[in-house]
Amino acid sequence: MIITHSTEEESTTKKAVSLKLLALCLLMILIVGCQTQKVKAADLKVADTPVPTRIYQMFLQDEKATTVNRYIKQYHANYDKHFWKTKYNGKTPQQAAQNEALKKIKRFVIEDKALVKAGLIKRPFAEFERYQKENQAGANLSGIAAAQKQHQGLMLKLESQYVQSHRKSVTINQKKDFYAKYKAKYWSVPAIVHYEVLTFDRAKIKDINQFSEKVQQINGEHIDLKSIQNDFEEAGFKGQYNQTDSLHDDNQYYGVYSRLASDHSNELEVIFPVWISEEKMGLLRIFSTEDGGFQPFSDVQDDVVTRLLNDKLRRKISKTVQQVKIHIDQAALSKQALG
Repeated sequence: MIITHSTEEESTTKKAVSLKLLALCLLMILIVGCQTQKVKAADLKVADTPVPTRIYQMFLQDEKATTVNRYIKQYHANYDKHFWKTKYNGKTPQQAAQNEALKKIKRFVIEDKALVKAGLIKRPFAEFERYQKENQAGANLSGIAAAQKQHQGLMLKLESQYVQSHRKSVTINQKKDFYAKYKAKYWSVPAIVHYEVLTFDRAKIKDINQFSEKVQQINGEHIDLKSIQNDFEEAGFKGQYNQTDSLHDDNQYYGVYSRLASDHSNELEVIFPVWISEEKMGLLRIFSTEDGGFQPFSDVQDDVVTRLLNDKLRRKISKTVQQVKIHIDQAALSKQALG
């Protein structure tokens, strides 16, 4: 047993050291930045759109920390000078980071072309223009984060424009088919939870320690609250009994319970103490649940049209992304030295 215990301690220590090394590696990536031989802008095009060297570097820098994290966890790789060029399952971390960066650049270009067509920007990569001259790693990361946030906002505007332009073209059958296919995802109603609660006012509890001890005795027990109401009253703690459900949670007990008991929410038959405030608490027990069903089609038709058209636009963009090719100097990629 002593040997086993020692081995477990050593394993725990090794895990802790590995986590510290991983954190240090990721920190060094953020500080040092992307030390690479740069791919020239003329060497990289997506759908005949040149990708500026600086933007490629920013996307690549953004992938480095994620790649290191994945390879250390998945392959137990060592982050040393050989890391980026060592093959794992036929591919080096460098190739993985480059591929992911290029994949995201490809989608970004196609989405930007759609934004240009919609008149929301003047040219692809317009979101990056203010960040392209910055040279530090921190500027890279903050720059790409800001540009991507702006890009996401523009894509939401594009979706809104698309919905407004095509809303009238959606037929009633298309609406019904989309609703039937996705109603569980978008228009389901939460289950109705029926519960009972025994409510106590703090001001009427003379001995809070004794009350707390009594609560702890029945906490987690499978007991009907009505049956213990008299026990509490005999001990000097008069509680108000009530049955209700999550749709009529006027006293907010179920709402508080759901937040406090998120790890085992809706557990049947178990008593759970819930403090609403310093003045009010209750013992809550769920005794049944029922399926909430779905919002009626007639009530959500507008939302159906919006989601249907957004889905159509995204599929259209994704199809274009799959069809276009990236033109890049593969030899230049292979010569890059990530560090």
